Amino acid sequence: MPFISQIQRQSDYHRFPPSVPIVIDNGASYFRIGWAGESEPRIIFRNIVQRPRHKTTGETVTIVGDHDPALLKYFDCTRSGPRSAFDADVVFQFEIMEYILDFAFDRLGADGSEIDHPVLITECPCNPVQSRSKMAELLFETYGVPSVAFGVAAAFSYKYNQKRGICDRNGLAICSGFTTSHVIPTVHIL
Repeated sequence: MPFISQIQRQSDYHRFPPSVPIVIDNGASYFRIGWAGESEPRIIFRNIVQRPRHKTTGETVTIVGDHDPALLKYFDCTRSGPRSAFDADVVFQFEIMEYILDFAFDRLGADGSEIDHPVLITECPCNPVQSRSKMAELLFETYGVPSVAFGVAAAFSYKYNQKRGICDRNGLAICSGFTTSHVIPTVHIL
């Protein structure tokens, strides 16, 4: 499937052994993907998909994330506006999510559809079971990942900062997202 993107494809995917997890911050506004143990994500893009037709060839292309607005003069975008996989921080459109994951794994440097690394992916607090189940099904069946772990980004951030001495054992993690905000209490019980 042809992608249009300004994001360069990574070339060192095979340098990482299969035991190194891929970390995905699947936010409603921005998608971040990288490797466990690295301080920054490798790829960051807006979490949207657009599928316009080329004006001369009629071919449908997939535009994931940000793109050069000058390119849009070559495409008929009247029937295909930017679409998100999310509704209030919960993934509901898994066809769109598959386009986003295809693009993300491609830009990370994966060859083919098989991903031989464990995946750690963020989700919203109190994510519905059916959404988590469908995401796991997508990752296992479409990409063949060996294992998946889900977690809340605000809780990960709090624990990371706690280990660095920035946060106390008890506190609040406040997550202000694209469409919702959450407050997560952290209480240490003796």
